[in-house]
Amino acid sequence: PKTAIVVSPTHAEGSRITRAVRDALKAEGRLTGERVIPTWVPARLTDPEKADLVNYAPGDLLRFHQNAPGHANGSRVVLGEGDTPPVASADRFEVFRPGALAVAVGDRLRVTARGATKDGKHKLANGALLTVQGFTRGGDLVVDHGWVVARDFGHLAHGYVVTSHASQGRTVNTVLIGEAGESLAAADRRQFYVSVSRGTDRTLVFTDDKTALLKAVRRAGEAASATAVAEAARKPPLRPRLRKHVAFLNRLATFARTHEPPAHLAHRPMTSDREAARDR
Repeated sequence: PKTAIVVSPTHAEGSRITRAVRDALKAEGRLTGERVIPTWVPARLTDPEKADLVNYAPGDLLRFHQNAPGHANGSRVVLGEGDTPPVASADRFEVFRPGALAVAVGDRLRVTARGATKDGKHKLANGALLTVQGFTRGGDLVVDHGWVVARDFGHLAHGYVVTSHASQGRTVNTVLIGEAGESLAAADRRQFYVSVSRGTDRTLVFTDDKTALLKAVRRAGEAASATAVAEAARKPPLRPRLRKHVAFLNRLATFARTHEPPAHLAHRPMTSDREAARDR
């Protein structure tokens, strides 16, 4: 059978494409018996962000990928009210936020962190793709080979779209690339080459601005990370930042006026401790 893959530079656009694909599959009757399961969504925090306590909230999951003081490799900790995360070991764990995922029989899912089947007999590799065959009475997922994945395993996402980076090493007959304006900040020559070279027979590119895409993929160098793109999107416009800076300067000037030294000290020359002692 022919194979295909859908590739997009960013998770945001990938999520939008996934919704469109699943809607079409539902309309064709190829997804049935949908239900919602709890998941752990990657927070995608950088090490400096993980070292800042402001970026945590009760209910966050810390999953350790290296040994740390008091925590073994592979251990998981859910933060409770008042708990302090081990920020000194920020480079040794990843942060996940609680979420929910709509799953139906026929869905294609991707494993987002290493784990095992419910009986512990089979490993679930990070990035592995699974097809949902059904559900047990308790709500656990039955996937390929009859394996059962616990309903509360959590590290699952829809597997219809992969990022350009994650597509490396995969070869299919047809590659479908979604690269609209929202993803162009993460586009460059290398990213586009990796995406288009996955297909052996043909490549289809979907965009809402062909001219801007052609300009973006002429850029050399590494593509911006998803975190960098998100930070750029959250950065406030120039005018509000200038107003904030001017307000700070005004506060600084007011402080200087209200804390001026008395007139008889204003022009008094500074003396060292040694000179003061000699005078005495």
